[in-house]
Amino acid sequence: MKAPLFLLAAFALAAPAPGQEASMDPGTVGSPEVTATALPPVELSVAVDKAEVTISDQLTYTVEVTAEPGIDPELPEFGEDLGGFRLVDMGAEGPTLLDGRRRWKRWYTLAADLVGTYVLPEMTVPYKDASGDRGQVKAPRIFVEVKTVLEPGTKDIRDLKAPEALPSSPWPIILLAGAAVLLIGVGVAVVLVVRRRRRRPQPPVPPHEQALEAMRRLGRQQLLEKGEVQRFFFELSEIFRFYLERRFSILAVESTTEELLPRLLGLAELPAPVRERTEEFLRQSDLIKFAKTVYELDELRRLAELSYQIVTETTPRASEQEGRG
Repeated sequence: MKAPLFLLAAFALAAPAPGQEASMDPGTVGSPEVTATALPPVELSVAVDKAEVTISDQLTYTVEVTAEPGIDPELPEFGEDLGGFRLVDMGAEGPTLLDGRRRWKRWYTLAADLVGTYVLPEMTVPYKDASGDRGQVKAPRIFVEVKTVLEPGTKDIRDLKAPEALPSSPWPIILLAGAAVLLIGVGVAVVLVVRRRRRRPQPPVPPHEQALEAMRRLGRQQLLEKGEVQRFFFELSEIFRFYLERRFSILAVESTTEELLPRLLGLAELPAPVRERTEEFLRQSDLIKFAKTVYELDELRRLAELSYQIVTETTPRASEQEGRG
């Protein structure tokens, strides 16, 4: 069995300073000793964990962005153009700190229903630096081959058998003909049903279901018990803000708390008590993430439970969901 093949593409738009030459790898035999060039302000990489899959397989598509402090990349929504794939699941991490740079990560679980060559489209991430100048980084498209699950050498069409002698009575022929017509009718009906189901778009996962499941997965990691408090609240805050953005159609993931709170005030469907608890969670999370404020374990668990309660209490009612649909 072939080992999984990983495809990784990383592109960043960053030009060297005037007069500066691109550095060579000091570890290359016989290469001159030169100084290493600085990292670009924003780096984008995309990858799939398998280059070849079968119809019964799923693959994971990963997007990772790193940026210097003060730069705000605008990660695009992935889902409108899947290159023919079906979206099964998705998740997000970050921003986290890695070697003095901010890091965002998105992952998507995809599946294919038909055999063929699929192309995940090119991705572009615009950004704005601290001085207000805008730029963008790109990652190329990725090709994935979807193959059949039939074993090698298997024949779809069997060889013809020798003709058999017809019976003297016509009734066996009539019964066989009737059974054949019935089987053909059933086969046509099955094909039509399968085609309709394949053409029917998969309904998106509701924001509250996606957020609650992501919170449960994060809780099972037991990061608070392991002392990884900052990492826990970075990921929990990202999940919570992503929920607010999808649930209320406001910009939340890439906004600061001070930018987000006025937008919450304008939401008629967000009661004042829930809005106050939302503000409490956002501000306390910021203190833990950036000011490294120390809380007792019970208080940390209470804040985590508070985010879970807010999502539960703001879940749309059935009538509201039907109205939106």
